[in-house]
Order: sequence, then C-alpha cells, then structure tokens
Amino acid sequence: MFEVKNPYLTREDAKVGDGATICMYSDRHACTIIKKTKCTITLQRDKATRLTDPIIIPGGFAGHCINNNDIEYDYEVDLNGGTDIAYWSEKNNWYAIWHGTTPVVPGRHEHYDYNF
Repeated sequence: MFEVKNPYLTREDAKVGDGATICMYSDRHACTIIKKTKCTITLQRDKATRLTDPIIIPGGFAGHCINNNDIEYDYEVDLNGGTDIAYWSEKNNWYAIWHGTTPVVPGRHEHYDYNF
C-alpha cells in the first residue's frame, strides 16, 4: 500500500518567506508567509503579473476562455499586499482561513477563473 501526501500546507512545510496559495473556490491567490506562530500563519498577497493573455471565444453567457488553465504568472513580494491569517486545524492537518473552509497549499499558484 502507498501513502498519499497531504496536498495542503502543513506545519512542517510552512516557513516564513516561502510562497503559499489561498484556494478560493475556483480562484487562487498567491501569497508569502510573513509570520508563523504555534497555531497560525500570516499570509501577505503577492503581486502576480499575468504573462499569458486569456483567449476568449464567443459562447455561453458571455464567452468561454479556452486557455484558462494554461495562463502563467510572474510573482513578486508586495510589501503593501493585504494580509490573511490561516489557522492550523488538528482535525484536517492543514492551515486554512475562514473557519477551515479555505485551505492553503504550498507554493505560489495564482489563478483567475475566466469562465465563472
């Protein structure tokens, strides 16, 4: 039998200065961990600059983005970026904001869902 690695940000993975991503339904927000305590991490939004333009074709309600999952971003720390506090969940073994409903994953993975 094999063990499946937890895809969410764990205590061992969370280090000040590292990138993290807040998962918001189908959107994702890239952040930097700026503070860590026993039960929380403070995340500051990064500046994410889109490198690839979305390709929208007519259809549906207003159009459809055919390269939605292929859009690339460049990241830089934003000292004026907004902050969120993620709390450690012993039950789920991950950090999350908003009462555990919004998990945090390691690395920077900005994503805007143009089809929503």
